[in-house]
Amino acid sequence: MSGDYGARVEVVVSELVTNAFCYALPDLGITWQMFSRDGRSMVRVEVTDGGPAGPAAVCPERPALERGRGTQVMDALACARGAGQRGEGRFVRWVEVAPPLATRMRSPTGSGFLR
Repeated sequence: MSGDYGARVEVVVSELVTNAFCYALPDLGITWQMFSRDGRSMVRVEVTDGGPAGPAAVCPERPALERGRGTQVMDALACARGAGQRGEGRFVRWVEVAPPLATRMRSPTGSGFLR
């Protein structure tokens, strides 16, 4: 994985990990896998944590213009994303990133991506 594809995966991982580090309870876990869907290579990254921790105590407060863009970044770079419970007291956020030429599929309602 190199070039634009590698850079896109790197940014998505950074967004997921930063969010978990700043806003979630420990322990943080990261997994990723490469797979093929419809003949295209894909990367799926999952970040698990202990669930919401309330107000960010770890990350310093930043001006509003410097925060709150993670969802927009992930929508721009990922072809699918989601979140949910994983076992007792664990939460997972995941994204799937395809090479740049892959077609993104938006849901008919425009409220996110299809899986």
